[in-house]
Amino acid sequence: MRAPLRRRLVIGGLVAVLAFTGLAVGVQVPNASAAVTLLPSVSINDVSVVEGNAGTTQAKLVISLSRPSLLPVVVSYATHDGSAHAGSDYTATSATLVLGPLTTSAAVVVPVLGDTKPEPDETFTVALSSPLFATISDGSGTVTIRNDDGPLRADVVPTSNPPSVALHPGDSATFQLGISNLGPSDTSGRLLVTINGGTLAVLPTGCDFFDGLTYECIASSLDAGASRSFAFTLTYTHAGPDSVDLQAQGLDDANLANDFLSVPVSVNPLQADIAPTVASSPINVHPPADVVVPVGVVNHGPDATQARVFVTANGGAVTGVPSGCSFFGGAATYECDSSGALASGASQTFPFTIHYDTPGNDSIELQAQGLLADPVPANDEMSVPVIVADQIADVEAISGASRINAHPGDTKQASFGVTNHGPDAVSARDLITFGGANVTQVPAGCSFFGGAATYECDVASLAPGATASFSFTLTFPSAASSSIEVQAQGTGTDSNSANDVLEVPVVVADVFADVAAVGPASVAAHMNEPVTVDIGLVNHGPDATSGRVLFDTDGQVTAIPAACHLFDSLTYECDTSTLASGASQVFTITLTFTDTGSHFVHLQAQGLGTDQDSSNDEVVIPVSVT
Repeated sequence: MRAPLRRRLVIGGLVAVLAFTGLAVGVQVPNASAAVTLLPSVSINDVSVVEGNAGTTQAKLVISLSRPSLLPVVVSYATHDGSAHAGSDYTATSATLVLGPLTTSAAVVVPVLGDTKPEPDETFTVALSSPLFATISDGSGTVTIRNDDGPLRADVVPTSNPPSVALHPGDSATFQLGISNLGPSDTSGRLLVTINGGTLAVLPTGCDFFDGLTYECIASSLDAGASRSFAFTLTYTHAGPDSVDLQAQGLDDANLANDFLSVPVSVNPLQADIAPTVASSPINVHPPADVVVPVGVVNHGPDATQARVFVTANGGAVTGVPSGCSFFGGAATYECDSSGALASGASQTFPFTIHYDTPGNDSIELQAQGLLADPVPANDEMSVPVIVADQIADVEAISGASRINAHPGDTKQASFGVTNHGPDAVSARDLITFGGANVTQVPAGCSFFGGAATYECDVASLAPGATASFSFTLTFPSAASSSIEVQAQGTGTDSNSANDVLEVPVVVADVFADVAAVGPASVAAHMNEPVTVDIGLVNHGPDATSGRVLFDTDGQVTAIPAACHLFDSLTYECDTSTLASGASQVFTITLTFTDTGSHFVHLQAQGLGTDQDSSNDEVVIPVSVT
């Protein structure tokens, strides 16, 4: 190894021996304390800069020596995050600085990133390390980035997941209650939680008792867009409407209107909607006969419960009692109990065997009960008709058209008839009374019955499921409104008299037309700016007609077409020429609305002649004004 070259140097009255090699420079002194006094100290200052709205601003720090040095001084520096973060608030910077002999200071530059977000003043540091030929006396320089984007404002709001809860007494529910910062600035805040009706077993981390029924949860640092939540598990022992009330508070909250939230808690008693069931109704019996009748009980929920059904057979003798049932009392009442709790939607059936001897109209009475509160008591009872007869049939009067429209002098074919819904074949007939029409041709099987215009149409035998129809030729002498009545009758016992009689409206008029108002589904407008709206009417026929559309609005009508005029103080009328079937006419009106919010345009279509469908005559067009 090459021997070092030695030189003597006098510095401040002390003798230093410098040893130079190709790799290192050393200082030898008589003792350690002398070495300390030989080396200068290096420090870095603190600075503050205004952030700026865009681009970069240079933060300039000065690294200084305590005194001049004949030797070059080397020191490394690097940035470190504080409340300011590299990449979003400043650009991370690190380097090694060399101060030449007798140089006592040098500047280092760190770029600060500008933005327009209001936020607190933020800081980061520039730290010195690894000095050579110097010691470090102050190795940390603080850079303060001063906010220049207006006052610091944040908007904090309370949150809850779930937003509401429904449960039963004795149940527990866990709420994620929180506070969110909608920005634009960072802040710190707290959430006040008031528990009404529930019991808190374990206090969430970050929360503490505040007063009364209220707890305080702290969010010490809440960046813009960030949230903090706290898990509250509450137990409810009593039924009733309760709530969890929240209040969010933040430093310099910009919007106090959304600081409050009430979370509804519905504590409902256990309940079940219990109803009786039967396989079919009515029950048709040809005596004498044993009939198996499956009756039962169903739970429509929402909660599971044990249930029972009481079965009373009126007019029949119970000859077979199913498992789970036993005699209860009275003349013929039995109690049937579910084998266990019926879940929501579940049912249980009990097949009774009942003997019938004597013709007549009997019944089976059912009553269902459950152990829980029943929210729908109206369906707890059921009466099942039992028709005991040698011949049973449900005959129904029918018509080929639900309505007959005719012009004066028209001749039309019209069909009427009878359907047998069974279960037995029967002889049947229709009694048809014509109003507003003259019968000019009577079909086979029909004849005049009596009165002003009643005809009888007979069917010798009508099988179950079969229909017999009769086509009459009718003329309509003059404009009028009347009806044709059809009455069906059958031999034996009718199991359903509700469908025996049918009324068919007859309208005789010069013109038939279904006119309908038309317009856009909605309109968007700006306050005090004109907006055009296309309104009108369409003729769905069958005849051509002339008509009009009337409109009114809560806005100002500023322009109308030539075919429109003021009808009264609030309503305008727009008249059409003759509209063929399928034709329409549109009118463009101009409106102005002087305030924001929800407004309307109301349309009513009218046509000459008889309107086929009045349900489409009026339309209300919603108008949203911003």
